[in-house]
Amino acid sequence: MLTREIPLEKLTSKYIYTMKIMKIKDTPTSQVNIETQIQENNLNWETLYTCGRTCTIDSYTRSFDFKCTHNILFLNKMLFKWKKVASPLCSFCKQEDENILHLFSKCCYVKSLWSQLNAKITVQLPPITPKSAFFGYPDSSKLINHIHLIFRIAVYKCRSLFTCNVQYILSKIKNAKQIEENISLSKPTLREKFIKKWSDFAVLPTNAE
Repeated sequence: MLTREIPLEKLTSKYIYTMKIMKIKDTPTSQVNIETQIQENNLNWETLYTCGRTCTIDSYTRSFDFKCTHNILFLNKMLFKWKKVASPLCSFCKQEDENILHLFSKCCYVKSLWSQLNAKITVQLPPITPKSAFFGYPDSSKLINHIHLIFRIAVYKCRSLFTCNVQYILSKIKNAKQIEENISLSKPTLREKFIKKWSDFAVLPTNAE
């Protein structure tokens, strides 16, 4: 019982009941739903759930990642069902219903933004995929995952404006870097992690486009 032995004389019905219910495990609905959407299974959920948390110390960014990994970031498709918006279509391309999968991996407008961002910085960004829409890039660096989270948050917040630009996204990345640098100034351990994480990042000069 919880890695310790229980003398037989102390084995009550309560203990037996507890041991029985501890073995009952149902797969969360969100996992089944996401696997269906991205057409993958046998995912390492423990790694996927912690990817966003390990790449940033910002609580809002971590919360946003949680909503994506648990498929509870409610966008136009769901908001329309609740009569909160006038249309279920994507805020940018207006071509398909807006959900996590579409907004962060299929929307042509957002894919173009990701390409523009890739051309502006020294870090080589991987292509956005159905899997990255929910989980980012578990096999990539913390920096790439942090940049991708900032990118998704920027896109999400710009939905009400129906437009977004790469300069706005770059400003958010620079701001996140500055905040982490300021926090690390008085903490040598964090300072070392900060330098290691951001060492490859820089914005390319305008004439290098």
